[in-house]
Amino acid sequence: MSTTNWLRDLDATIDNLVSNEAPILSRIVQGKLGSHEVQAVARRHYAEVRTFIDIKLPSRLRLCPHDESRAKSYFSSLYIEEQGNFVPGANHAHIMADFCISIGIESSALEREFEGYWPNYRSILLEPPSIGAMVR
Repeated sequence: MSTTNWLRDLDATIDNLVSNEAPILSRIVQGKLGSHEVQAVARRHYAEVRTFIDIKLPSRLRLCPHDESRAKSYFSSLYIEEQGNFVPGANHAHIMADFCISIGIESSALEREFEGYWPNYRSILLEPPSIGAMVR
C-alpha cells in the first residue's frame, strides 16, 4: 500500500470515528458546542484519564492471574506509557490537566470531577485475579 493510500485510509478512519463513533468530537470540530460544554467534556475526559492511570490500569495488572506473564507485560508497558515513561509532567493526566487549565478550567474543578468519577470503578479494587476480570 502506498503512503498516499495509507494516509487516505487513515483520514477515512478518522472521519468515521468523528462522524459516527464519537459524535461529540464531530460537534466540537464543527464548533457546535459552547465553551461550557467543551469544558464539561474536557473535565470528564481528565477524570477518565486519571482513573485509567490511577485505578483501572494498575488493577488490570493486579487482576492478571499469576502465570499470565504476557498479559502482565502488556499492562505494565501500557502503564509506563500512560505515565509518560515516568518523566515529570509527561503522564497523560498531567497533559490533560494542562489542556483543561488552558481552556479556563480550574484545577480544583478537575479534582472534584475526578473525586466524583473514580468511585464508579471502586468494585474493581475488590475483585480477585482471574482472566475474566483481567479482560473486562
